[in-house]
Amino acid sequence: MKSTLIAILALAASVLAAPAVEKRQADAITFSVINDNSGHNAPATISVDNTEYSFASLFGNSVLASGGIVSASTAQLVANPQNLYFECDIVLDGTTIGVLTQDQTFANFNGQGNPTQVIDVTDAVIICEL
Repeated sequence: MKSTLIAILALAASVLAAPAVEKRQADAITFSVINDNSGHNAPATISVDNTEYSFASLFGNSVLASGGIVSASTAQLVANPQNLYFECDIVLDGTTIGVLTQDQTFANFNGQGNPTQVIDVTDAVIICEL
């Protein structure tokens, strides 16, 4: 009985001594923004935590940028954790120009029109939430 109690106390102490679990990296997605005319693309990994990320900061120093302008036509979800249900809204000047989810992995910034129509997305933002 005494050895059982010691074993239980030792197990409890080891559980309490375990390091705290940090926020899962699983709450992040990777997407790529593409200029379908040039073939250039640039990926970004962002948290799914309702933070607003500007395209200027994400892609301003990428191959998509020239003269301070970020030009693109589409976005593609590249990596996301399984069983994570999220929505990422891509917004430009108050208008949603694209939505990425675990099921909708492609966004054409020109709506249903020509996916090769490149637009200035420098002022666009992306916000992802669970």
